[in-house]
Formats: sequence, structure tokens, C-alpha cells
Amino acid sequence: MGKDQVVNFLRTDVPSSHYRDAIQKRLSLEEIDKKSRNLQDEIYYNRRSNPFILDWFYKRLHRKNEEFMNRGAEELVTEALHSLGKSGNP
Repeated sequence: MGKDQVVNFLRTDVPSSHYRDAIQKRLSLEEIDKKSRNLQDEIYYNRRSNPFILDWFYKRLHRKNEEFMNRGAEELVTEALHSLGKSGNP
């Protein structure tokens, strides 16, 4: 998969659909593992093939981006726990 394909993939709703499928138990544990690994590989390839961000720019945006990421992660965890609690053990 080329760089442009990876960027286009990450901009789609595919990661979100994998998440929804996983918490709604539409995927087996093996499928979840495979899709997670593929997504991580695509993110890594995208990061590896793009230029580094300068330290001063990273430091300037880091706090804002970190807070945004943490809020989003908390929402996803809450949603997943709620879903798993409704349908029993994973």
C-alpha cells in the first residue's frame, strides 16, 4: 500500500467501523487482532514516510492535541464498556 493510499484510508471511516464492529461483537477476536495490526501498520507506514515535525512546532501543538486525544479516548472507552456491560463478557 502506497503513501497516498494509506493517507486516504486513514481519512475514511474504516477505523471507526472496525471499532463499531468490535464492540458490537460482529468480529471474532482473531479478526479484531488482524484488523488492529493492519491499522497499526498503516499508521506506522504513514508516519515513517512523512517528514518529521520540528520540535518547536510539536511543543506548541502537543498540549492541545494531547487533551483532544485523551477526551476522545475516554469517550471510546466509556462507549465500549457500556456496550460490553449490556451484552455480557467479551
